[in-house]
Amino acid sequence: MITKRFPFLLPLRKAQRKAFFYAGMWFDGRKYSKELHDERLPRLVVCAGAPLYNTQTGFDMVYQENKVFNLKLLAKTMDGLVIRPGETFSFWQAARRADKFTPYREGLVLRGGELRVGKGGGLCQMSNLLHYALSQSPLNVVERHKHSNNALQSGLPEGMDAAVSEGWLDLKAENNTDRIFQIGINFCDEKVSVSLFTQAPRIAVIFGGHSSEYEISLKSAYSVLTHMNREKYEAVAIGITREGEWFHFRGPYQKILEDSWQNPEDCIPAIISPDRRTNGILVFGEGATRKISIDAAMPMLHGRNGEDGTIQGLLELAGITIIGCNTLSSALCMDKSVAHKLVSLAGIKVPKSLVLQNEADFSAATSFAEEVGFPLFVKPVNGGSSFGITRVETCEELPKAIKLAFEHDNSIIIEENIEGFEVGCAILGRDELFVGEVDEIELLGGFLGCDEKNTLSTTTIHAPARIAADKAHEIKEIAKVIYRALGCSGFARVDMFLTPAGEIVFNEVNTIPGFMPHSRYPNMLKAAGMTLEGIVGGIIEAAMPRRNAG
Repeated sequence: MITKRFPFLLPLRKAQRKAFFYAGMWFDGRKYSKELHDERLPRLVVCAGAPLYNTQTGFDMVYQENKVFNLKLLAKTMDGLVIRPGETFSFWQAARRADKFTPYREGLVLRGGELRVGKGGGLCQMSNLLHYALSQSPLNVVERHKHSNNALQSGLPEGMDAAVSEGWLDLKAENNTDRIFQIGINFCDEKVSVSLFTQAPRIAVIFGGHSSEYEISLKSAYSVLTHMNREKYEAVAIGITREGEWFHFRGPYQKILEDSWQNPEDCIPAIISPDRRTNGILVFGEGATRKISIDAAMPMLHGRNGEDGTIQGLLELAGITIIGCNTLSSALCMDKSVAHKLVSLAGIKVPKSLVLQNEADFSAATSFAEEVGFPLFVKPVNGGSSFGITRVETCEELPKAIKLAFEHDNSIIIEENIEGFEVGCAILGRDELFVGEVDEIELLGGFLGCDEKNTLSTTTIHAPARIAADKAHEIKEIAKVIYRALGCSGFARVDMFLTPAGEIVFNEVNTIPGFMPHSRYPNMLKAAGMTLEGIVGGIIEAAMPRRNAG
């Protein structure tokens, strides 16, 4: 009130307030970000944009032009600003000397809840955009003040509201992560945008596992890790032993292929933290626990405890992006009985089948066999890579096949044989789907069991399939229907049968198909013109979240 009676004291009062304002930051124990770098960090985390001009203010447009001038002057102090781990971003620490050599012009400012003309007007448009970007990132906003007149902020996305006033109101965000972030500001076509960038995405590749498909997992993980673009992504290898022990593996990837990866020199005990605030893994070593944040995880765990939704559930609980199908989709696809029911409801033909819960239901099995005839297939309801599957030619072979299937699962499924041959589709994507060339399995005898998948001694896989183009197109479209009906995302292989009459019958969906050099999934996409590096990159990009506003 003294400054109202003695207006000549106002500049002194403002200078005093600013001095205390910045002195407080000097002694608050925080390390504030100050480094500017022209070169952008590679990964865009979030982008927020807004028009530069607002013709609805009722003020002379000269103030709009002045605001744009002020914003560009301010941007020189923030564009390229690096926020390192342990540092705090402060709007005013960054902008403190923006007008040292060139003064701000008069623009529109909010005072007493009303728009007025004042020096440096329009800077809140930048703070609005910055707050939105910071709040949508892993950074922790620790100071933010809303505008007093909410009507003036109407039409902005939720959270895009942060008032700033030098010496009084600031916008601050702490970097409590182990990643570096960078602010980017761009002016283009009468629009200003604020982006937040970070280092190359850190991708966890999980391999091994307490599963009968342990060896297959090692080969697939090796292929993924050696074909991941190291300039675009940072790989974190997480190995699980046959006994279920978890380790952060830091050695040469060749050791994964050779199954010599589990050793004290290359491994540190680690787990995925279910705490969403950790957003990564906890590594236990050298008397301390260290956190490694990850941007997404790509399970390369085939079969049980990997393809059935268990690992996906942990990742969802931890708030970590899953590269591939989510928990529900993985569980549905793993359960052959449920998958068949859902696909049938989508209008796709499925084999006749019978589900048994225990071996005592043998009479029901023989009755079903008499109904559909031989040969038929006996399979575990939940399983992958053909473990526990038997092609049964006679009734005498049925008990042994049922016993084998129950060794792999608590429930089994008996399916009729579908005449014809198996075809498959490799699908990549979440909303917009890319389908590779249809492949065809040519069998000289028997069926494509687990051993045969690895050796292909009596099997030839043709990619593309030796079928008419219109039939291949039909198979691709049906594969998309199946993919969506089961809630798949990221990537999966959809297997079907093509009968002599041209009918397409559903077989199964592999949500984590093999990635070995001779594996069907990558080879179908290769036949469509993709490289293995492009396939791995495409799968990762399909999963990575993008946040944009304005």
